[in-house]
Amino acid sequence: MEDVGEELKWKMPVFNNGKDFAYLRFSKNHITLGFYNIDKLRDPDNPLEGNGNTLRHIKLTSLDAELKGQIAQWLAELTA
Repeated sequence: MEDVGEELKWKMPVFNNGKDFAYLRFSKNHITLGFYNIDKLRDPDNPLEGNGNTLRHIKLTSLDAELKGQIAQWLAELTA
């Protein structure tokens, strides 16, 4: 991904490329990877949580190859 910036907002890293597209939130038992502008995302198996109009997230406790590929796809869709 090119031209991606990072800012600290709301005490968490937020990633943008002109517009915020993702954030990380750290907790004791997991890392939350959140996405803005979710209308751009394809989520066929519904692993994303949340019910807002523009935000969704996934709580990560481990990362297997399949999930890593799905996250890469989401990030590509959001930064296209």
